[in-house]
Amino acid sequence: KSTILNRRFPTFYSRPLHKDQYSSDEELKKLSAPEKLSVAQTVKLFGNAGYKKRNLENIGKELYSLTQVVKHVSRNDDNSGKITREEDLYPKPVLFYNNGQLFEALRVGDNVKSELITSNLTGARLREQLQLFSDIAHEYDNYKEVGEGWQACDFMCFLFEAPWLWKIRNMYELSPSSKSREDVPLGVALIGQGRTGKSTLGKRLAAKLTGSGNFLDGGVFDAKNYALGKSNINMTITTVLSDYMYSAGPVNPMMIDDISPDLTTRPYFDRFIKEITNNRSLTQPLPSFIFTMNRREGDSKSQFSLKPEIMRRLWYLSFESTFAGDEDEREAKLNDLLERANDQLYRYCQVELAKFFNDVSPETEQKIEKDYLYPIKYVLKQAMDQFGMFELVKDYFDDNYDYSLFVGRNDWTMLINQAEVGADLTFIQQDGQLKAQINKQLFNKVSDSTARNNWSMMMERYFQYLPRKYRISYQYTSTGFIVDVANFDRWLNSDTLQQKYNSSEVARDAQKVNTDAKMTELLTRLTEAQEKQAHRHGIFSWLKKK
Repeated sequence: KSTILNRRFPTFYSRPLHKDQYSSDEELKKLSAPEKLSVAQTVKLFGNAGYKKRNLENIGKELYSLTQVVKHVSRNDDNSGKITREEDLYPKPVLFYNNGQLFEALRVGDNVKSELITSNLTGARLREQLQLFSDIAHEYDNYKEVGEGWQACDFMCFLFEAPWLWKIRNMYELSPSSKSREDVPLGVALIGQGRTGKSTLGKRLAAKLTGSGNFLDGGVFDAKNYALGKSNINMTITTVLSDYMYSAGPVNPMMIDDISPDLTTRPYFDRFIKEITNNRSLTQPLPSFIFTMNRREGDSKSQFSLKPEIMRRLWYLSFESTFAGDEDEREAKLNDLLERANDQLYRYCQVELAKFFNDVSPETEQKIEKDYLYPIKYVLKQAMDQFGMFELVKDYFDDNYDYSLFVGRNDWTMLINQAEVGADLTFIQQDGQLKAQINKQLFNKVSDSTARNNWSMMMERYFQYLPRKYRISYQYTSTGFIVDVANFDRWLNSDTLQQKYNSSEVARDAQKVNTDAKMTELLTRLTEAQEKQAHRHGIFSWLKKK
């Protein structure tokens, strides 16, 4: 070892002795453990000036420290394989609006050639693409335990109309009606548990239907994959999304798969989506965004915001139902859809939508105010009517899916089934209507004692489940809230709460009181009738004597 006792080892960052004999780190890994240890010991036994270190008992600790330092320096300095520019996360190709028409470029950037989007889709070829649109919707209706074709159809409508949403927002802002730009969502989120077809529709099919070359995975935003990423992936996603929305040019949506639902609960996302949707100065062409979110029961990170102000700006579409039917048949059908999927109908719709928005009458504006998806529905209906195909999707077009009307129905049904009358809920008569007072302790049954899922948070969440449209309940307090039994069951599309009341002692007592009251009334009437009859009999007897 005397050959290494010289000044050629100024610091521990110098090349190890044995590595000089090998050409790569991979070959270095082939060294036996004793050889590796020998190298480390040689370096650490002698200090920077070549003096021997005598305190050998600290060598083990110093070796551990050395390993940490070297790895840390290596990770910070190595960005190979990472995405280093934010623009590389933007959609490719990208669509731009100019003078009433859409243009396409390979990517965002200066001096990138763009071309006008055109379409020559007609006749039998147009019919084939319309059939594909219909088949995708029916795939999610026919091969699910509970049909979700409505959501699938609405998603495709949003996807096709997305480059024009900014025009509708401006139209709403100038409208004399109560509509405002916030009533046009700039994002859509496909929410559901695993293996329910969210990514298949929102990622694979959506990419093919729009010709997108980079539908992003949520993991791309991890600092391991994105050089500018933060340790907080949700914050990185919000930052990139905000920059894209303010990029002044692109109009097609940024699409991100497998986002954590709790992104929607973060204050910075709340600020971002309100700012971008409320900003009255943003009248220029504006893009949108599409999320898929995997919701896992019992996972605190799977809780998504149910605030009306968020759901107004980010359209939730539920994909909770699992696939059903013959698996081989279903897979064959899905593979057929993926093979047939292309962007021909998408391009056709962009050309037709450009014509549509170039001539919007006051009557048409009123229809758009009632349904912001009216423009794309109109274009698709006009095309389908050429072939007598509109009946295939007519029911889906009648109204837009409203997540607030469906979310939580199963949760509430199961919760009511667990409730104990008298302790968890109490039935009362109020304003001549049967009401149920939901007490706070009921929500301990769905609490896991974490900060996010304690009884107070769960009570608020279950209250937010109740859609305002049905006028079920108006406010809640720290002790609970009161619901209208009839309206609650109408929302659930069942008699869950009424049955709970009917089987309770309260109902039996009320029934007994009611029965006793009716019996008393009946006896009273019978007595009165007998008295009248006796009175008449007495009169007739008197007349006979006369």
